[in-house]
Amino acid sequence: GGMGNSSSGSQIDTASISGQNEASSSSTKNSSSTLASSPTEKRYELLRRMDDVLRVTFINEYLNFVRSIFTRLDRACVYFSEKELDDIVGGGKDEPPAGKVVERSSISQNTRTWGLLEVGLACLRKHMTRAPTNNNMMTDVTPPTKTLPVLTSLVLTTAYAILSEYDNNGSSLGSNSTIGDTRPLVRNCVRTCVDLGALTPLLQELIVGATIRFQKEGQWWGNALSESKRTAPDFLQHVENRLKQSSALTSCYIPSNSLATAALRQISQSRSLTSAAPADASSPTADITWSPINNNTRRIFPAIIESQLLAPHLVSSRILHPQHLYPMLDDGDGSSTSAGWKVNTGSKTFLNAMRLYGLCWRMTQASAPSSSTNSSSTPRQRNTAPSSTTAQETALQALRVAFGEYGRLRGSEITRQGVSDNNSNVKDIKEMERKVIPDLLSFKAHLESLHNIAFRSDESLGTMVRSILEDVMNESTSQDNSDGGRRTAELLAKHVDGRFRDAKAGSSAVPVTKGALAGDANEAFQSEVLALFRHNQSKDVFEAFFKRDLAKRLLTGRSVSYDMERSFLSKLKAECGTAYTSKMEGMFKDMEM
Repeated sequence: GGMGNSSSGSQIDTASISGQNEASSSSTKNSSSTLASSPTEKRYELLRRMDDVLRVTFINEYLNFVRSIFTRLDRACVYFSEKELDDIVGGGKDEPPAGKVVERSSISQNTRTWGLLEVGLACLRKHMTRAPTNNNMMTDVTPPTKTLPVLTSLVLTTAYAILSEYDNNGSSLGSNSTIGDTRPLVRNCVRTCVDLGALTPLLQELIVGATIRFQKEGQWWGNALSESKRTAPDFLQHVENRLKQSSALTSCYIPSNSLATAALRQISQSRSLTSAAPADASSPTADITWSPINNNTRRIFPAIIESQLLAPHLVSSRILHPQHLYPMLDDGDGSSTSAGWKVNTGSKTFLNAMRLYGLCWRMTQASAPSSSTNSSSTPRQRNTAPSSTTAQETALQALRVAFGEYGRLRGSEITRQGVSDNNSNVKDIKEMERKVIPDLLSFKAHLESLHNIAFRSDESLGTMVRSILEDVMNESTSQDNSDGGRRTAELLAKHVDGRFRDAKAGSSAVPVTKGALAGDANEAFQSEVLALFRHNQSKDVFEAFFKRDLAKRLLTGRSVSYDMERSFLSKLKAECGTAYTSKMEGMFKDMEM
């Protein structure tokens, strides 16, 4: 009561904080000559005024004074009342609190009591939320804006100050020496909200404001991507930066304790969240809700960024569209968008593909109940996919599908090389056919690098790699020209014959040399060929062509090495059985006779 009416209300620039968007307050900027035009200066001005309000009304001093007294009194006395806390609190001198102070020793164990500090703060909180009776503060705004209760103004200003840090693109707010570091002012406001029991409305304002902000930001990026003003790697980098900013904001300002968890649980029970600021054009088009899965304050901003900024773009019509996805899967670092997957073979880092997978994995982990407190953006190797079937998990599933389409398209482009048409001569066709198997071997290595480096050996994507190779080797990617893999089996047999018949013919592979290096190169060649052979279903076609070519090599003496031939036969025998290689082994016995 000693505070009087000076804390009843304050005039603040409600238009600038209602939508948490600088663009939505252009009319206020024109009418308010005292507020600076830059976002950082405007933020500082609002915080300075709110700090003045807190000091003029002695709120901080009063809280410290009350706490120092009532903390000791609470040990000996309690407040006796059968009513709920909100019903106990009166509205002023004419309506005193309903109850009385009694000694703890005189109260039975089952009697309904409240702590003195708890009741005192409730009285102050109700006093600060009363409708204002005068407008004697912050009247330098011309024309005067709508007057709000002090506690409401405090909550709105604090939420606006926290969210406006996103306008600095991660730069330090203290870098401008003329304005100074505003973070102590913000932390002071947050601490006052917590002391006054206003943490729940503060978190609600942050959720509503961040949702509006990132809805608009997502729409802007959607237009920029569709008009080719920005690229997919730019967007992924932007999202990653936003998530890093969010981690810094929550750790700096938002408490992480049982009170915050209880506040979020209370917010999640609301069907629709609204802001205390006046509604304007920046209001959301749909109801805003909060999922009980995100019951930790460290998940407030990341969850909103994932749902409002990232998730709408992880679909086949946006980031996963071939126009955006395939260049990232082709050359990894985005340095080339036209040369295809053959660029920088063997030295790719797949930075953008790795970032894309990490963000999809993050959303999937966030949707799992056991990972609601895990905000790490670095995926670990795992053998099983999460069992959650929420909407967020479809991000990783959509990536798998898009990756499968990418692999089958690139593979069909390779296998169609050398397919005869009216404009190609026989020499050109044969030359193109010689490139099919070497290109398939390189493409297989490219897919495995994607899986191991970019996708962190994700087993589900490893299964997709095997599915891609099986479809490509059996030419199942084309419904019109599918022959069950007979052509690729024939070309694979010819590729082996070219290597075994003459070392110079194997120019696409490691040349045959003497010593240990030659053995290693031959073993690597045979292993690569067998890796493709396993995916081919027309093994009888491969057997027929390989047996014919083997007979020619043995009869003409053109085989590079009998030991290499026998080594390959032993691998075929282990792969397909004794019956598959019995006639081929008989040829060697005939040559020895």
